[in-house]
Amino acid sequence: MISFITPCYNAAATLRRAVGGLLTQKGDWELWLIDDGSTDDTAVLCDELAAQHEGIRVLHLPENCGSVVARNCGLERAGGDYVAFLDADDELMPGALEALEPAMAAEAQAIVYGMRVTTTRGTKVLRQEDLLPFGDHLTEPEDIHACLWWLESQTLFGYQCNKAYRLDFLRATGVRLAGSPLLEDFFFNAAIAPHITGLWCIDQPLYSYHRSVAGSLSTRFEPDYWPIHRRKIAVWDELLNAWDMHFYTRELGGLWLRYALSSLERNCDRRSGLDKNAQLMHVEQLREDPFAQVHLAPETPWILRLLHRHLQGNNPHRALGLGHVAHVAKKLMPGALLRR
Repeated sequence: MISFITPCYNAAATLRRAVGGLLTQKGDWELWLIDDGSTDDTAVLCDELAAQHEGIRVLHLPENCGSVVARNCGLERAGGDYVAFLDADDELMPGALEALEPAMAAEAQAIVYGMRVTTTRGTKVLRQEDLLPFGDHLTEPEDIHACLWWLESQTLFGYQCNKAYRLDFLRATGVRLAGSPLLEDFFFNAAIAPHITGLWCIDQPLYSYHRSVAGSLSTRFEPDYWPIHRRKIAVWDELLNAWDMHFYTRELGGLWLRYALSSLERNCDRRSGLDKNAQLMHVEQLREDPFAQVHLAPETPWILRLLHRHLQGNNPHRALGLGHVAHVAKKLMPGALLRR
């Protein structure tokens, strides 16, 4: 059996769709709906769904505690052989549990599967794409470690929603979710990664992920973007060194540059409250970072190569200028600057 954990906060508009996608599956499952102190009709809907379907259980939190607490409460109560996370505004693809069955029967510790990402603005679908791992069953440490880093390069490592973990294995690691304004899924998966000795990848989209894009004026601004992403780089650096995968340092340097450019761009946002002197101080911080001196991989996009050159030079104003360019380009043509 597989346990799904769904944190629910004011999710009345989408929860039926999420649960409906699970009800059509063929397989043995349970679903924990964790009502996180909702103020709409979510609590009533959770109880209604549980009354109608035997496999659905409900926990009502007395107040809004956040998704981390809700997921950890679900992990404590899950009773399946495997556990996975299902967000209240997403759903499983048809046939997902049947596709998971061979990996669960083989008792793989960790299962990674593809996801269909649908990006919308309001009711308009902007883009739909499938993010897929390669299909394989890995047991050799060097193969597992190389695969995990490859998943990062394909943006498939950091999500929780495209993974299932064997529950006894997960509990034995002692890893639990920890609060973070950003990347909490990544840090959870990264803490589990060193313990994995059996990894199964399924090259099919089993999870339908709905991403809503707000207009540029209302996009969330996170003041701790850089320290959190720099911590992510440090975690990967530690993992790659522990796995004796030093040859990936150039690729990690490219990832560091992406986050560095994004931090410069964000500092140009008026919501940052930073004047030019403070922005230049951040440039100096970047120039002193060891990753500013890393040799880059040949496929590094031109804008990151240019930033790399300016950070190694003596004119921080040019590096800051790239942040301004990226800030304007982000509004006019998102993603264009990182094309090769």
